[in-house]
Amino acid sequence: MNIYCRKTLFLLPIILLGTIACQAQSWFNLRNGSDALNANSIIYSICVDDSNNVYAAGSFMDTPSAVYGKTYVAKWNANSLHWDILGTGSNALNANGPINTICADKHGYIYAAGVFTDAPYSYMGKRYVAKWDGVHWSKLGNGADALNALGPINSICVDDSGFVYEAGNFFNSSGHYYVARWNGLKWAEVGSLRANSNINTICIDDSYNIYAAGNFTDSAGHAYVAKYDHAAHYWSELGYGFDTGSSEVIIESIFSDTPNHVYAGVNFGLSSSSAFVGNVFRWNGASWNRLASLNANSWVNTICKGDSGYIYAAGAFKNTSNKNYVAKYDPNAASWSELGASGNPFDVHITKTYSATILSLCVDRNHHVFAAGDFTDSISAENNYWFVAEYGSPPASLDVNLAYGNGLKIYPNPANDALHIEQTTPKANYCLYSVTGIMCAKGILGCGPNTIDISGLPPGLYILSINSVKQKILKL
Repeated sequence: MNIYCRKTLFLLPIILLGTIACQAQSWFNLRNGSDALNANSIIYSICVDDSNNVYAAGSFMDTPSAVYGKTYVAKWNANSLHWDILGTGSNALNANGPINTICADKHGYIYAAGVFTDAPYSYMGKRYVAKWDGVHWSKLGNGADALNALGPINSICVDDSGFVYEAGNFFNSSGHYYVARWNGLKWAEVGSLRANSNINTICIDDSYNIYAAGNFTDSAGHAYVAKYDHAAHYWSELGYGFDTGSSEVIIESIFSDTPNHVYAGVNFGLSSSSAFVGNVFRWNGASWNRLASLNANSWVNTICKGDSGYIYAAGAFKNTSNKNYVAKYDPNAASWSELGASGNPFDVHITKTYSATILSLCVDRNHHVFAAGDFTDSISAENNYWFVAEYGSPPASLDVNLAYGNGLKIYPNPANDALHIEQTTPKANYCLYSVTGIMCAKGILGCGPNTIDISGLPPGLYILSINSVKQKILKL
């Protein structure tokens, strides 16, 4: 059973003159130029669907103006290789406040929630969960069947039956924070959790058990992960706290890969100062144990797991070079390492206001890792954008009229019938390959403009090799 939760491209070969070699993996900005996301504010949440499309949302808007702009969900299309606003015009989300959380279900439907409300302004109305059905956005529940949350929604997830779950900074008439479920017709409180503070994160396991965690504590004042037993229909405390040596514990992210394995990103205060440090704990069915020694020197905001079995964690913590990084746990070695440390490390800039922080992680079917948060692509305070970073094999650019810096230009891209290539060298050999390594065309390019006829090729992705330059080409 595939569950997609908050906190909660494919890998193409590089053709080297008839042989296929894997390109080194590294961190890079998921698109630049005309295909870029160019978010004008923080990205709070990212997720992927079964088709490897990536989605991002946060406080960034469709216009620079905070008065007229609306926040939206952006989609990275794995086929066309560029970012789009998910829904425009009468089909737009038009959220009037930040989007805290997004997720995708097994059918490709997208869900979004956060601070935005069903009134003209975010300080008016009630928070709700919005659903994208592939054509337009709609509100889940109206009238007596509406959620009507009075506070921000922090986390949403979906099970294989299509039931949607959400929780956050809102409470019921008794003053207790709770998890709500949408059964396709109406919203209803799930059991009696009776949480005494915010719920930051929820998830579901393969047996439809629900887990919740956040700022809330038990009667002894200890933070805990709450479990809703699907068969018995009741909430209980999963274990008896975490061995942190601190009475101040906040849980920002959880996930489950089996009914007996639950993972929690746990942050706890240092007795010697007001600072928080973090670690990842695993519930093995009987007790909570630290997952090796991550020993993050600041907050763990997000954790996730890929199909490869590796576990990833990120947040505000930094390495010895004072850089934020994504930590990778290898279950075979039972140890943590920095993802990309030996190649191209995760290197982002300080934003206009705060130090760089990673707020959300996800992994696609090809084991590529994506990270987003409060970090930008430029050190300039006047010319920077928030972006989604990807760890994998960097794709070639698909910008039209892209100059490589060595006098070479390839356009248009995507292309229909012909590729136009301009170069300044006297002569260059070219080869065009399919992604399976079959040579489709070859020849010699002269100085100045050149044209390659691709009208007879079927639509799809190709690799154009010109001397040492490799370019991904999309044939329409």
